Amino acid sequence: MICINPLYKIENSIQRIIDLIGSSGISTKGLFVNADAGFDSEKTFKTLETNGIIPNTVYNRRNGKKDSDRLVIRELYKE
Repeated sequence: MICINPLYKIENSIQRIIDLIGSSGISTKGLFVNADAGFDSEKTFKTLETNGIIPNTVYNRRNGKKDSDRLVIRELYKE
């Protein structure tokens, strides 16, 4: 099966990275992920936040609704 959605099972990939970081003895608590609008999804946010990681992801206009409660540190995002 070919999937054209780049977020297809993204939580699995993110969790594998988190597990690798953890196996190295590094805590993910308080880390942040600076990602573009392509990663704007509830699954992505839930996986990150469950592991104590703060998502810094800009809003994707294609999602059709704006999440005004989300904090985006724009200066950090620009970097």
